[in-house]
Order: sequence, then C-alpha cells, then structure tokens
Amino acid sequence: MALMFMDALKSLVANPINMGCGWRTRTSRSIGVHEEMLSSRDVSCPYCNTEFELLVDASQGNHATWEDCPRCCSPIQVHVSVSPQGELDSVVLGRDDDVF
Repeated sequence: MALMFMDALKSLVANPINMGCGWRTRTSRSIGVHEEMLSSRDVSCPYCNTEFELLVDASQGNHATWEDCPRCCSPIQVHVSVSPQGELDSVVLGRDDDVF
C-alpha cells in the first residue's frame, strides 16, 4: 500500500504546472473535459479588474465552479449557462461573497 502511494506521489510531483497562484500538480488522467466543447472567453477579475482568458467547458451543462485570479489570486465564482442544444449561453463571474 505504501509503495502505491509513493508511486502516485512521484507521478504528481513529476508533472508540476504553474497555475498563476503558486505551483500545483496534475495527473495524466483526463477528468472528463471534452476539448471540442471548450470555449475561450475574455473576462475581468471582479476584485482587481485584471483581464484574462478563461476556458469554459460547455460539455458539463449548466454549472458553477471557482477559478483563482491569475494576478491577485482571489477566488472567483464562475456560473456557466448552456442551452439545451449544448451552446454556451453565458458566463457570469462574481466575488466570493456574491449571491447568485
């Protein structure tokens, strides 16, 4: 059991990526993202007004998620609306304490 844990840990450490708010790790496994359904949106941080590109996965349907601002690292609520046909309708960003 300890050997399996160490192998998994080595795999994570071997693939570091910079996510803007510190170093994080990734695994080689897909987490259900359909690349053909990804849309790029130019958005602004609701805290510091920094503009950045946000990739949105419309294959997940209507959903809410969180992203960190690439500049100030504040948590941003992201609410995604998708039409019944699978088209991206809207992307709404808000502060951590905003109520949607």
